[in-house]
Amino acid sequence: MHRDFVGFSPSLHYANSTTSTRTGSITASFSPSLHYANSSGRNDIRSAKVALSGKNLAFYAQTQGRLSPASPGDWMMLYIDAGQNPRTGWLGYDFRITSARGVIERNVGGAYQWGSPQKITGKRSECALELLVPLKYLGLAPGARGVDFKWADNCFDKGDWSDFTLNGDAAPNDRFSYRARW
Repeated sequence: MHRDFVGFSPSLHYANSTTSTRTGSITASFSPSLHYANSSGRNDIRSAKVALSGKNLAFYAQTQGRLSPASPGDWMMLYIDAGQNPRTGWLGYDFRITSARGVIERNVGGAYQWGSPQKITGKRSECALELLVPLKYLGLAPGARGVDFKWADNCFDKGDWSDFTLNGDAAPNDRFSYRARW
């Protein structure tokens, strides 16, 4: 499984242990005993790769530990900016892949709404996930030069950019995206 990516470069590495429970106490004049706790971290995304393979793009994510069981909603989501244009789609993302359902969906109207689901194929192992996306689903011609992408897990699927920072795990962090060029 995932033999296509063994020894493949570049590999985009990400900081480890970003899924640990986030806790802290705050002392403030308006609330002397304010305590923050967030245990939404689940799959600690360690590295990501993308490869052009004929008429398909193959996306790969490796986690620090075992992947959690696939669950509906926001399990190992992949967001893709096919046009590399931050002014289109939701936060620039024209497509999202819901790994648990094995579908890619197109953004609708720039809001956090998705439609026109298409089935894709994927494989998973103990600590890795690979998704194969036909270029035609992304509206990319065989001569396309690249895409931007972001992996996210358990970010609560609310459509607020701050969830990439506050909840679950995202690679890369916050509002950043990886850029793949070929």
